Amino acid sequence: MGFLLPLFLFVAYLYGVSAQGPTTNATTIIVKSAAKIAETDDQFICATLDWWPSDKCNYNDCPWGNSTVPYL
Repeated sequence: MGFLLPLFLFVAYLYGVSAQGPTTNATTIIVKSAAKIAETDDQFICATLDWWPSDKCNYNDCPWGNSTVPYL
């Protein structure tokens, strides 16, 4: 019984908050940029080196195998 009263009050609070309806505020963000500091062309290639154990599997899928830094 001691748990039901706080639970009821919490659910009643959530109902009261949601019953107020959505509120929106207009917000404007202005970013002042002076100059380009870098540019990436069409020939850009990204390569990563991961430090991941070979026996780490998620949902019976072991995508890394022996392709991490310790096995290079």
